[in-house]
Amino acid sequence: SNLGVDWIYSSFIEAPGEKGAASTGIGIGANTGKSLVGEIAIITADSCEDCYNFESIKSLVLSIVSDGEIPMKEIALINPTDSKTNSQTLKLAEEADIADYFNTDKIYWVLDADISEDIDDNLVLFGDFKFELRYD
Repeated sequence: SNLGVDWIYSSFIEAPGEKGAASTGIGIGANTGKSLVGEIAIITADSCEDCYNFESIKSLVLSIVSDGEIPMKEIALINPTDSKTNSQTLKLAEEADIADYFNTDKIYWVLDADISEDIDDNLVLFGDFKFELRYD
């Protein structure tokens, strides 16, 4: 199913078939149990025979882009990743102002993973996003 809304509050986006402590998802901001204020955490399942950990992923960059005239913008990154964990916390870019994107018809999230070796399978990462829009 699809979700199309003008505004959503969510601290965590979770894989629907996994629900629970061993889930895959993205945590954004405080009170997710995986990230703090100003952070984005990418979490892979705690136990999964066919899952990848972050040993082969050197860095992650999260960008936003719209169908409109606004160019793609990098909003968070981690470099290098922590290969000893199944959760990554991205640091927000200093210029992470993305309010204009929410005034467009469609926005897309792009997660660029710098992979150190070839992977024959699809690499699927999930995340949790929380947005706090401020107007001066």
